[in-house]
Amino acid sequence: MSANRGTASLRELRQGAGLTQMALAAKIGAGAQQVASWEAGRTRPSIKYLQPLAAALGVTTDDVLGAVAPPPQGERG
Repeated sequence: MSANRGTASLRELRQGAGLTQMALAAKIGAGAQQVASWEAGRTRPSIKYLQPLAAALGVTTDDVLGAVAPPPQGERG
């Protein structure tokens, strides 16, 4: 992902990789509900999923971190 494209969401990264939530979950050893929760922003993946997510999505760990990071303080709803 190029820096001038901005930060993609986890859902965008997953869809860009051509994966369903279930397929991504199976690739990284997580549950589909976990992936859905991460994408919805209800929870964030634990550190043990960082590298597997990056590998499954074909992106860097920095891209994954950017996709699941909470919004900056001034932008919270």
